Amino acid sequence: MEEFEAFGAIPTELYYTIGPGDILEIFVWQHPELNRPGVTNHIPVRPDGRISFPLVDDVYVSGLTPQQVDAELTDRLSTTIRSPAVTVIVSGFKSKGVYVLGEIRKPGRYPLTQPRTATEVIAEAGQWLDSAVLSSVLVVRRG
Repeated sequence: MEEFEAFGAIPTELYYTIGPGDILEIFVWQHPELNRPGVTNHIPVRPDGRISFPLVDDVYVSGLTPQQVDAELTDRLSTTIRSPAVTVIVSGFKSKGVYVLGEIRKPGRYPLTQPRTATEVIAEAGQWLDSAVLSSVLVVRRG
């Protein structure tokens, strides 16, 4: 296990954090008027990291886990609803991704919906082309 830690292995207790472009589904138990019946319940996270939700106005959710958004909405709704039970689900994972470019079968952007290694993403992008120079592979990370 120690050798994996030296190479920056991903912690097993990693939680998804919401970002701009993600799609949330938010349900308030026993309050169908907030669940927007007959209308899609998909709530996009705007580029400014906020969502709009009835009775609470705009809420900044970027960088929070679904559980933290749940707690924030529960707290805000509790001023107008008695003991609200809120459920937050990320139904569209669009804010996090990696690009695989160069001499590969399927270059492009690949979403990160769970922790993945560079090898796993490259495998999804397909086999190297015959023209690829594997000694020149470069991995660029932000942060």
